Amino acid sequence: MNVDKAALLVGKDESHLTTIISQLENLKLEVTKTHDHENFPDILGGAEKLALIAVDANGLDELRGREVFTEIKQAQPEAPVMWICPPGVLAPNHRTELPDAIVESDASSNFVILRLQQLLINRFFPRIVANAMKFSARSALLQSFKTEVQVMQEYVRVDKTALAEISSVISFNGPGTTGSVVVSGSEVFFQNTCDKILPDDRPSDPNEAAALAGEMCNTVVGKFKAFLVQNGMKAEISCPLTVRGDTTSLEYGAGALSLVTRLTDQTESLFVELVLDMFNVDAIQPNIKQKILEPGGLSFF
Repeated sequence: MNVDKAALLVGKDESHLTTIISQLENLKLEVTKTHDHENFPDILGGAEKLALIAVDANGLDELRGREVFTEIKQAQPEAPVMWICPPGVLAPNHRTELPDAIVESDASSNFVILRLQQLLINRFFPRIVANAMKFSARSALLQSFKTEVQVMQEYVRVDKTALAEISSVISFNGPGTTGSVVVSGSEVFFQNTCDKILPDDRPSDPNEAAALAGEMCNTVVGKFKAFLVQNGMKAEISCPLTVRGDTTSLEYGAGALSLVTRLTDQTESLFVELVLDMFNVDAIQPNIKQKILEPGGLSFF
Protein backbone atom coordinates (compact mmCIF):
# COMPACT_ATOMS: atom_id res chain seq x y z
CA MET A 1 0.00 0.00 0.00
CA ASN A 2 3.02 2.29 0.38
CA VAL A 3 1.50 4.18 3.30
CA ASP A 4 3.74 5.91 5.80
CA LYS A 5 3.00 4.69 9.30
CA ALA A 6 2.37 8.20 10.59
CA ALA A 7 -0.59 10.27 11.68
CA LEU A 8 -1.20 13.98 12.10
CA LEU A 9 -3.43 15.18 14.92
CA VAL A 10 -4.61 18.78 15.24
CA GLY A 11 -6.21 20.15 18.41
CA LYS A 12 -6.02 19.91 22.18
CA ASP A 13 -4.82 16.72 23.88
CA GLU A 14 -7.63 16.78 26.44
CA SER A 15 -10.21 16.02 23.75
CA HIS A 16 -10.85 12.68 21.99
CA LEU A 17 -7.37 13.13 20.55
CA THR A 18 -6.04 11.65 23.80
CA THR A 19 -7.84 8.36 23.06
CA ILE A 20 -6.68 8.43 19.44
CA ILE A 21 -3.06 9.08 20.42
CA SER A 22 -3.08 6.15 22.84
CA GLN A 23 -4.48 3.79 20.20
CA LEU A 24 -2.02 4.90 17.51
CA GLU A 25 0.99 4.63 19.82
CA ASN A 26 -0.09 1.11 20.83
CA LEU A 27 -0.01 0.26 17.12
CA LYS A 28 3.55 1.66 16.87
CA LEU A 29 2.43 4.40 14.48
CA GLU A 30 4.42 7.61 14.46
CA VAL A 31 2.24 10.48 15.71
CA THR A 32 2.76 14.17 14.95
CA LYS A 33 0.70 16.61 17.02
CA THR A 34 0.05 20.34 16.77
CA HIS A 35 -2.27 22.63 18.69
CA ASP A 36 -2.21 25.28 15.98
CA HIS A 37 -4.82 25.04 13.22
CA GLU A 38 -3.11 27.93 11.42
CA ASN A 39 0.38 26.44 11.08
CA PHE A 40 -0.52 22.81 10.45
CA PRO A 41 -0.56 23.25 6.60
CA ASP A 42 3.24 23.59 6.82
CA ILE A 43 3.38 20.15 8.47
CA LEU A 44 1.02 18.75 5.84
CA GLY A 45 3.20 19.99 3.02
CA GLY A 46 6.30 18.31 4.43
CA ALA A 47 4.67 14.98 5.23
CA GLU A 48 4.72 11.87 3.11
CA LYS A 49 1.65 9.72 2.55
CA LEU A 50 -0.10 9.82 5.94
CA ALA A 51 -2.05 6.91 7.39
CA LEU A 52 -4.54 9.16 9.19
CA ILE A 53 -5.37 12.78 9.98
CA ALA A 54 -7.53 13.67 12.99
CA VAL A 55 -8.80 17.19 13.63
CA ASP A 56 -10.51 18.50 16.75
CA ALA A 57 -12.62 21.29 15.25
CA ASN A 58 -13.86 22.70 18.56
CA GLY A 59 -13.26 26.45 18.39
CA LEU A 60 -13.27 26.61 14.59
CA ASP A 61 -16.08 28.50 12.89
CA GLU A 62 -17.77 27.03 9.82
CA LEU A 63 -15.69 28.98 7.31
CA ARG A 64 -12.33 28.15 8.91
CA GLY A 65 -13.36 24.51 9.31
CA ARG A 66 -14.06 24.26 5.59
CA GLU A 67 -10.71 25.92 4.82
CA VAL A 68 -8.84 23.47 7.07
CA PHE A 69 -10.55 20.46 5.49
CA THR A 70 -9.85 21.79 1.99
CA GLU A 71 -6.16 22.24 2.86
CA ILE A 72 -6.05 18.61 4.06
CA LYS A 73 -7.67 17.19 0.92
CA GLN A 74 -5.40 19.21 -1.36
CA ALA A 75 -2.20 18.17 0.46
CA GLN A 76 -3.21 14.59 1.41
CA PRO A 77 -6.09 13.56 -0.90
CA GLU A 78 -5.93 9.86 0.03
CA ALA A 79 -5.44 10.15 3.79
CA PRO A 80 -8.60 9.32 5.81
CA VAL A 81 -9.80 12.19 7.98
CA MET A 82 -11.50 11.95 11.37
CA TRP A 83 -13.30 15.20 12.20
CA ILE A 84 -14.25 15.87 15.84
CA CYS A 85 -16.84 18.61 16.28
CA PRO A 86 -19.41 19.83 18.84
CA PRO A 87 -22.86 18.20 18.71
CA GLY A 88 -25.11 19.66 16.05
CA VAL A 89 -22.31 21.39 14.14
CA LEU A 90 -22.27 20.79 10.38
CA ALA A 91 -19.15 18.95 9.21
CA PRO A 92 -17.09 20.68 6.49
CA ASN A 93 -16.97 19.64 2.87
CA HIS A 94 -14.43 19.92 0.07
CA ARG A 95 -16.45 19.95 -3.15
CA THR A 96 -18.55 16.80 -2.71
CA GLU A 97 -16.28 15.16 -0.11
CA LEU A 98 -16.91 14.90 3.61
CA PRO A 99 -14.56 13.67 6.35
CA ASP A 100 -14.29 9.87 6.41
CA ALA A 101 -15.40 9.78 10.05
CA ILE A 102 -17.41 12.51 11.80
CA VAL A 103 -17.37 12.19 15.58
CA GLU A 104 -19.24 14.46 17.96
CA SER A 105 -17.24 15.64 20.95
CA ASP A 106 -19.68 14.03 23.41
CA ALA A 107 -19.32 10.58 21.83
CA SER A 108 -17.99 7.74 23.96
CA SER A 109 -14.36 6.63 23.81
CA ASN A 110 -15.48 3.19 22.59
CA PHE A 111 -17.27 4.80 19.64
CA VAL A 112 -14.13 6.80 18.79
CA ILE A 113 -12.01 3.63 18.89
CA LEU A 114 -14.44 1.75 16.63
CA ARG A 115 -14.39 4.54 14.04
CA LEU A 116 -10.60 4.82 14.27
CA GLN A 117 -10.14 1.08 13.78
CA GLN A 118 -12.37 1.10 10.69
CA LEU A 119 -10.37 3.96 9.16
CA LEU A 120 -7.10 2.09 9.75
CA ILE A 121 -8.52 -1.15 8.32
CA ASN A 122 -9.60 0.66 5.16
CA ARG A 123 -6.25 2.45 4.93
CA PHE A 124 -3.93 -0.53 5.29
CA PHE A 125 -6.06 -3.31 3.81
CA PRO A 126 -7.80 -3.01 0.43
CA ARG A 127 -11.52 -3.37 1.01
CA ILE A 128 -11.86 -6.12 -1.60
CA VAL A 129 -9.19 -8.16 0.22
CA ALA A 130 -10.66 -7.65 3.70
CA ASN A 131 -14.10 -8.71 2.46
CA ALA A 132 -12.62 -11.73 0.65
CA MET A 133 -10.91 -12.85 3.87
CA LYS A 134 -14.19 -12.70 5.82
CA PHE A 135 -16.09 -14.50 3.07
CA SER A 136 -13.40 -17.19 2.77
CA ALA A 137 -13.48 -17.87 6.52
CA ARG A 138 -17.25 -17.99 6.88
CA SER A 139 -17.86 -20.08 3.76
CA ALA A 140 -15.04 -22.51 4.64
CA LEU A 141 -16.44 -23.14 8.12
CA LEU A 142 -19.98 -23.60 6.87
CA GLN A 143 -19.24 -25.79 3.85
CA SER A 144 -16.39 -27.92 5.16
CA PHE A 145 -16.87 -27.90 8.94
CA LYS A 146 -20.66 -27.58 9.39
CA THR A 147 -20.14 -24.48 11.55
CA GLU A 148 -22.01 -21.23 11.00
CA VAL A 149 -20.24 -18.18 12.39
CA GLN A 150 -20.94 -14.46 12.58
CA VAL A 151 -18.48 -11.57 12.49
CA MET A 152 -18.27 -10.04 15.96
CA GLN A 153 -15.35 -7.66 15.62
CA GLU A 154 -12.67 -6.41 13.23
CA TYR A 155 -9.53 -4.58 14.27
CA VAL A 156 -5.87 -4.08 13.47
CA ARG A 157 -3.03 -4.94 15.82
CA VAL A 158 0.75 -4.93 15.79
CA ASP A 159 1.81 -7.56 18.35
CA LYS A 160 2.20 -11.20 17.37
CA THR A 161 1.12 -12.97 20.55
CA ALA A 162 -1.26 -15.86 19.99
CA LEU A 163 -4.91 -14.87 20.12
CA ALA A 164 -6.10 -18.23 21.45
CA GLU A 165 -4.94 -21.59 22.77
CA ILE A 166 -4.35 -23.20 19.36
CA SER A 167 -3.05 -21.31 16.33
CA SER A 168 -2.24 -22.40 12.79
CA VAL A 169 -0.44 -20.20 10.24
CA ILE A 170 -0.03 -20.46 6.46
CA SER A 171 1.97 -18.13 4.23
CA PHE A 172 1.11 -17.24 0.65
CA ASN A 173 3.10 -15.51 -2.05
CA GLY A 174 2.98 -14.75 -5.73
CA PRO A 175 3.27 -11.91 -8.24
CA GLY A 176 1.55 -8.94 -6.64
CA THR A 177 0.99 -10.32 -3.16
CA THR A 178 2.78 -11.80 -0.15
CA GLY A 179 1.37 -12.47 3.28
CA SER A 180 0.15 -14.88 5.93
CA VAL A 181 -3.11 -16.07 7.47
CA VAL A 182 -3.44 -17.25 11.07
CA VAL A 183 -6.47 -19.15 12.40
CA SER A 184 -6.71 -19.27 16.20
CA GLY A 185 -9.27 -20.77 18.54
CA SER A 186 -9.77 -22.55 21.82
CA GLU A 187 -9.39 -26.29 22.33
CA VAL A 188 -13.15 -26.36 23.00
CA PHE A 189 -13.98 -24.73 19.65
CA PHE A 190 -11.91 -27.16 17.61
CA GLN A 191 -13.03 -30.17 19.65
CA ASN A 192 -16.68 -29.22 19.21
CA THR A 193 -16.07 -28.93 15.46
CA CYS A 194 -14.47 -32.38 15.41
CA ASP A 195 -17.58 -33.79 17.06
CA LYS A 196 -19.71 -32.28 14.26
CA ILE A 197 -17.80 -33.72 11.32
CA LEU A 198 -16.13 -36.91 12.58
CA PRO A 199 -17.71 -40.26 13.53
CA ASP A 200 -18.77 -40.70 17.13
CA ASP A 201 -16.93 -44.03 17.43
CA ARG A 202 -13.54 -42.68 16.32
CA PRO A 203 -10.45 -43.54 18.42
CA SER A 204 -9.40 -41.01 21.03
CA ASP A 205 -6.66 -38.66 19.76
CA PRO A 206 -5.12 -35.95 22.01
CA ASN A 207 -3.89 -34.08 18.90
CA GLU A 208 -7.26 -34.08 17.18
CA ALA A 209 -8.08 -30.43 17.88
CA ALA A 210 -4.67 -29.18 16.72
CA ALA A 211 -4.87 -31.27 13.55
CA LEU A 212 -8.29 -29.79 12.79
CA ALA A 213 -6.93 -26.27 13.32
CA GLY A 214 -4.33 -26.90 10.62
CA GLU A 215 -6.96 -28.33 8.27
CA MET A 216 -9.27 -25.39 8.93
CA CYS A 217 -6.50 -22.88 8.23
CA ASN A 218 -5.63 -24.74 5.03
CA THR A 219 -9.27 -24.65 3.87
CA VAL A 220 -9.69 -20.94 4.65
CA VAL A 221 -6.48 -20.02 2.82
CA GLY A 222 -7.47 -22.28 -0.06
CA LYS A 223 -10.66 -20.29 -0.55
CA PHE A 224 -8.71 -17.03 -0.23
CA LYS A 225 -6.28 -18.28 -2.87
CA ALA A 226 -9.24 -19.04 -5.14
CA PHE A 227 -10.30 -15.40 -4.77
CA LEU A 228 -6.81 -14.26 -5.78
CA VAL A 229 -6.77 -16.56 -8.81
CA GLN A 230 -10.24 -15.44 -9.85
CA ASN A 231 -8.94 -11.87 -9.80
CA GLY A 232 -5.89 -12.61 -11.92
CA MET A 233 -3.35 -13.06 -9.11
CA LYS A 234 -1.48 -16.34 -8.83
CA ALA A 235 -0.31 -17.44 -5.40
CA GLU A 236 1.40 -20.42 -3.79
CA ILE A 237 0.63 -21.42 -0.21
CA SER A 238 2.75 -23.15 2.41
CA CYS A 239 1.86 -26.08 4.64
CA PRO A 240 0.14 -25.13 7.92
CA LEU A 241 2.25 -24.71 11.05
CA THR A 242 0.20 -25.30 14.20
CA VAL A 243 1.23 -24.36 17.74
CA ARG A 244 -0.33 -24.47 21.20
CA GLY A 245 -0.19 -21.95 24.04
CA ASP A 246 -1.90 -18.65 24.78
CA THR A 247 1.45 -16.99 25.48
CA THR A 248 3.07 -18.22 22.27
CA SER A 249 4.61 -15.53 20.08
CA LEU A 250 4.18 -16.16 16.36
CA GLU A 251 6.69 -14.42 14.12
CA TYR A 252 5.17 -14.35 10.67
CA GLY A 253 5.29 -11.83 7.85
CA ALA A 254 6.94 -8.45 7.69
CA GLY A 255 3.71 -6.43 7.70
CA ALA A 256 3.60 -4.15 10.73
CA LEU A 257 -0.18 -4.31 11.11
CA SER A 258 -2.42 -7.35 10.87
CA LEU A 259 -6.18 -7.44 10.34
CA VAL A 260 -8.02 -9.56 12.89
CA THR A 261 -11.56 -10.80 12.30
CA ARG A 262 -13.21 -12.28 15.38
CA LEU A 263 -15.90 -14.82 14.52
CA THR A 264 -18.26 -16.62 16.86
CA ASP A 265 -20.52 -19.66 16.73
CA GLN A 266 -22.53 -18.12 19.61
CA THR A 267 -20.51 -20.03 22.23
CA GLU A 268 -16.81 -19.83 21.31
CA SER A 269 -14.67 -17.39 19.29
CA LEU A 270 -12.45 -18.06 16.29
CA PHE A 271 -9.86 -15.51 15.16
CA VAL A 272 -8.78 -15.18 11.53
CA GLU A 273 -5.78 -12.89 11.14
CA LEU A 274 -4.45 -11.52 7.83
CA VAL A 275 -0.97 -10.08 7.39
CA LEU A 276 -0.13 -8.40 4.09
CA ASP A 277 3.58 -7.92 3.53
CA MET A 278 2.80 -6.71 0.04
CA PHE A 279 -0.31 -6.31 -2.07
CA ASN A 280 -0.50 -4.58 -5.45
CA VAL A 281 -4.09 -3.46 -5.99
CA ASP A 282 -3.30 -2.65 -9.62
CA ALA A 283 -2.57 -6.35 -10.23
CA ILE A 284 -6.24 -7.25 -9.64
CA GLN A 285 -7.91 -8.19 -12.92
CA PRO A 286 -11.38 -9.63 -12.24
CA ASN A 287 -12.07 -12.70 -14.38
CA ILE A 288 -15.78 -12.29 -15.05
CA LYS A 289 -17.16 -14.55 -17.75
CA GLN A 290 -19.85 -12.80 -19.73
CA LYS A 291 -22.92 -14.92 -20.24
CA ILE A 292 -23.99 -14.84 -23.88
CA LEU A 293 -27.74 -14.81 -24.37
CA GLU A 294 -28.87 -17.15 -27.11
CA PRO A 295 -31.59 -16.03 -29.57
CA GLY A 296 -34.99 -16.55 -27.94
CA GLY A 297 -33.44 -16.98 -24.49
CA LEU A 298 -34.45 -15.21 -21.31
CA SER A 299 -32.22 -13.41 -18.85
CA PHE A 300 -33.33 -12.98 -15.23
CA PHE A 301 -31.75 -10.22 -13.15
